[in-house]
Amino acid sequence: MTKYFITIAALITVGCTPPHKKDHFIELKFITPFTITPASDTIQLGDTLTLGANFSDSVKDILSGKYYRLENFDFNETVIFRELVDSSKCITDQLWNINDFNIFNEVGKIVNAGSWGFVRYVYQDSHYKLRIKIVPKKRGIHAISFLYGLLGKGVGLENIHLGPSDKGGKKIAYLNNIWNIINDGNTNFCLYEQHTKVGSIYNPPAFNDEYNYEKEATYTFVVK
Repeated sequence: MTKYFITIAALITVGCTPPHKKDHFIELKFITPFTITPASDTIQLGDTLTLGANFSDSVKDILSGKYYRLENFDFNETVIFRELVDSSKCITDQLWNINDFNIFNEVGKIVNAGSWGFVRYVYQDSHYKLRIKIVPKKRGIHAISFLYGLLGKGVGLENIHLGPSDKGGKKIAYLNNIWNIINDGNTNFCLYEQHTKVGSIYNPPAFNDEYNYEKEATYTFVVK
């Protein structure tokens, strides 16, 4: 138990005050929803996809089912564009190709970082909003994936107060991951399966991150 505490404490940033040995870390895993329209598995070269988001700053934790208020929060989300060129390779080994798309920021923005993009919402009226136009410049089988940029690092959430721990310390909330869900999970997964090697997502244990990334956070489509 002591070894576990030291390992977790070393990985989590919770401010200037070091955690006490009586404190207990509570993992949170938030959900952020996106839409991609038109919701079709095939579009024509030069057609426009619209990436959207509009969700409350009371964000659901998938582990507990509870909602927590996150005001003007940096979700540290990235977006990766890929061309699926080899069905024997997994998604992480496919060709990255953000520059094969024209991206027009209308509300919020995608910041092109060379190989991937950073997602930046507009925070307004207690909601996070995003509207981006995406126009493909190349034919092929493409995939758009969303990923929490700080996966595995653990980020302390000092604004969330969970009360005392069983040992007389306090419960410290930390963000472990963010699950991105596109179109309520309707992501043309059948097309994905045909053109890339699927990971170990079948019969997944509860809260399987790989299942979310491949089946819910990756949108696959054909450009003809």
